[in-house]
Amino acid sequence: MNGYIQVYIVFLSYLYGIIFYILAKYNLLITKNLSTLLKYLITFIFIIDIVIIYIYLIFSINKGIFHIYFLLSMFLGYLTSLKLYPKINKLFKKKK
Repeated sequence: MNGYIQVYIVFLSYLYGIIFYILAKYNLLITKNLSTLLKYLITFIFIIDIVIIYIYLIFSINKGIFHIYFLLSMFLGYLTSLKLYPKINKLFKKKK
């Protein structure tokens, strides 16, 4: 695996962390008024789907070679979204 592919996957993992945060917020919004058992079931299926899609991306890009910094990059994307999402949401609410 060359350096270009590694940088590409690190960037893709960062974006995937951001997308994961947004989808997790949407999942929380959808399951807010459901029963506890149904919440857990839907969230479990959601997490399994997210993991399968990420593994598929890794396998399709670099034949399944996984490094820990891919996971760290995804975690940084999630943390970035965690910090920036409320600020961006406030800006959009002010415009309306």
